[in-house]
Amino acid sequence: MGEGFCSLLLVTWLEQLSNRLRFLHYLKLKNTPKTTDVVGVDLGVKMLATLSTGQVFPSIKPYRTAQDQLAKLQRQLSRKVKHSNNWYKAVIKLAIAAQTSS
Repeated sequence: MGEGFCSLLLVTWLEQLSNRLRFLHYLKLKNTPKTTDVVGVDLGVKMLATLSTGQVFPSIKPYRTAQDQLAKLQRQLSRKVKHSNNWYKAVIKLAIAAQTSS
C-alpha cells in the first residue's frame, strides 16, 4: 500500500449478536499529490522571522512602543490626585492610547 489518506467508502451492518455489533468495512486508499513545499522558519531578535525562501518579516516594534507609551501614561495617571481635572485629562489620554494601540 502506498502513502495517502484513508477514506471510508462503505460501512455495512452485518449482525447483532449478544449486544455486539459486527461491521464490514470497505476501505480505499487515495494517493494525494504534494500540494505545498516545505519552508523553514528562523525566528530571531533583530528580525521576527526569516523563511528559507528568503522572505523576511520585520520585528513588531510598533507594538512594543505602544506598550511602553501605555505604561508611561498609566504611571502618570497613578501620580495624579483622584477626580481632579488633571486626573480626568490623564484618563482621557490613557483611554485614547489604549484604543489606538489595540
